[in-house]
Amino acid sequence: MERSHSTETRPAVIDTNVWLDLLVFEDPSAIPLRAAMQARALQSVHARAMRDELEDVLRRPAISAHALRVHGRAGRAAGDIDVAGCLARFDAMSIEHPAAPDCGLACRDSDDQKFLDLAVALRCPWLLSKDRALLDLARSARRRFGLAIVAPRTVGDGAWPAPGANL
Repeated sequence: MERSHSTETRPAVIDTNVWLDLLVFEDPSAIPLRAAMQARALQSVHARAMRDELEDVLRRPAISAHALRVHGRAGRAAGDIDVAGCLARFDAMSIEHPAAPDCGLACRDSDDQKFLDLAVALRCPWLLSKDRALLDLARSARRRFGLAIVAPRTVGDGAWPAPGANL
């Protein structure tokens, strides 16, 4: 179901690795992002393929094993990530939009192209990623589309950079 974001809330595309930090690993670098979303200063947007990718990644044994190491929960078996619970939280925190057309700026990792295309199509101020292939496009995306592609760790103390800021 599509919901719309308010004019006061700024939309952002968030890549899968950042969602893992928010939903599974509870990475401290995601705290400002979570706070911005809870304060409704930022609204995550996604296309169905992004949610499908997140579900696929959540089901990978390596992710469960990493979560076990991060959380140090003795007695937990690999593969016990609550995938349904993670996806329910994702659905509550992100608005689904139709897939976007190619934006004309090619990402060298074709799996990441969908994030860039949606951010450009929706004129999002931010695309939050830890992926090198996307981060390497930051200068071109800023110049061509006014899109700031940033790693969550660059956004400290909940102060989001101005779109197109020199990051």
